[in-house]
Order: sequence, then C-alpha cells, then structure tokens
Amino acid sequence: MRRAIGDAEERRRLAEIEGKRREEEERRMEEEQRAEEERMRREAEEEEERIREAEKSAEEEAMRKLAKERREAEERKRLAKEEADRKRREEVKMKFLQELKEQEEAEKRRQAELEEQQRLEEERQRQMELDQLEADRREQVRLEAELAREEEIRRQEHNLNMRKNLAFVRHGQEFTKPWVWSYFKNVPMEVLREPYVKEDPKKNWKPKPKPKNPGPEA
Repeated sequence: MRRAIGDAEERRRLAEIEGKRREEEERRMEEEQRAEEERMRREAEEEEERIREAEKSAEEEAMRKLAKERREAEERKRLAKEEADRKRREEVKMKFLQELKEQEEAEKRRQAELEEQQRLEEERQRQMELDQLEADRREQVRLEAELAREEEIRRQEHNLNMRKNLAFVRHGQEFTKPWVWSYFKNVPMEVLREPYVKEDPKKNWKPKPKPKNPGPEA
C-alpha cells in the first residue's frame, strides 16, 4: 500500500515538474515572439519612414520599387518567422517525446527492480520455511532419539534391578527355578503366600494296613 502511494506521489511530482517546464518554455517562446514582433514593428516603422522620405524625394518608379522591396521583405520575414516557429515547435515536441521515453524507461526499470525484489523476498521466505521445516524435523529426530535413549536407560536399569532381585532371591531362599520364574510373572497372590517347606518324604510315613481275610460264607 505504501509502495502504491509512493508511486502516485512520484508520478504527481514528475507531472508538476513537467508542467512547470512547459510553462517556462511557453513563457520563453512568448517573450521571443514579442521581441520578434517588436523588431519587425521597428523595421516596419523604419521602412515606412524610408518610404515616406522616398515618396517625398523619389519619382513614382522608385516608389513602386520600394513598395515591392517592402512587400518582398515582409514576405521573407513572414516565411522566416513561420520557419522559426515550426523549428521551435518541433524542438519542443522532440524534447517532450525524449523526456517521456526516458520516464517510461525509468518506470520500466523501477517495475523490474520491484519485481526482482519481490521475487527475492519470496525466495527468502520459502528458504526460511524450508529451514524451519528442517529444524523442526531435526528437533523431532533429536527428541525421538532422546526418548529412545531414556527408554533404553530405564530398560537397562529395570533389567539390572531384576537381576539383582533374582540374585537376592536365589541366594537368600531356596526357591526352585519355576518359582523364581513365577516371581516375575503375573502369579496369584494366594499362590505366592503359601509357605514353602521342604518335607522329608519318610517323615509321618505309615505302612498301609493289610486287608483282613474274609471268613467262609454261611
């Protein structure tokens, strides 16, 4: 938005400069024209004075000759003035066209520079986005690696504790391997709470009673 306002102000400033330049050129042309008219007026007055003097002292042929010369001189002046005016107008026109061309070229260069700046800014934004995505991806990988490392440390600590517990149980109590295996499994508490006592198989042994011989039938 500010860029568009700046462009409008620049065009308005250039238009004001061009308007002032035209006014100065027109003022100069008007002054030159007034000076030329004054000079022609003085020459005409001088010529008329000469004619009056010639009329006073010259014959009729001299008068016609002077009149002819005057007309020819006036015609030459008129043609010269028209040619000078035409050249001035052509000069002003060519100068205006040249300035207009230069302004158009400057505007094209400015637009090209703005487009190049916009393209570079878009590329910079895209690169920033890519860099951010890459940074996020690396951070995610780092976090995942950190979590995996922490999980590995916890698993190693857990295994180490399990080994210590297993060594303690094996050393302090005479449990069978199946019981030790069940210690690390989901075994009901009722089973784990039962006392484990080694009994002598010969203790409380009693011989089986002999069967009685059946008597004769009546």
